[in-house]
Amino acid sequence: MCKTEKYYLKLLDVSYDEAVIMLEKKNGKPDFDYYTESSFEDYKKYLRKSINTTNGYKKRGKEGYNIHHILENKYKNLSRMETIRNNNYPYCTQKSKYLVFVDDIEHAILHSLIAKETGGQFGIEGMRSIMGEIKNNNELKQRIIENIHG
Repeated sequence: MCKTEKYYLKLLDVSYDEAVIMLEKKNGKPDFDYYTESSFEDYKKYLRKSINTTNGYKKRGKEGYNIHHILENKYKNLSRMETIRNNNYPYCTQKSKYLVFVDDIEHAILHSLIAKETGGQFGIEGMRSIMGEIKNNNELKQRIIENIHG
């Protein structure tokens, strides 16, 4: 097993909150909000057809990082516009303090931990979506899925 796999397996063995703290230290946190506040609020009022992401959104994409919404253990699909509108989510869920940079595998692990800790109420849909983006690593992907059931 290579070092990277050991690292990912270690993430699977901690709580969601501990994993978030580890990733904040390892990958860092964005210094920008996910969506712009004015477009977010206007979209919820049906004044816009979409929500604008902030300029920093793709800041570390070339390094292989995405953004995880830390509050997805309390709210479903915080990056999906329709879900935001249908559930009238508050803008605070998009603030930089509730975001962390992650790679695809870290992202899937976080959603797996959410699913495990919430009894499947949250996290499963996001994990399935992210798992489709992960190429190869089939053994690790299986461990992530098995983690939900303890």
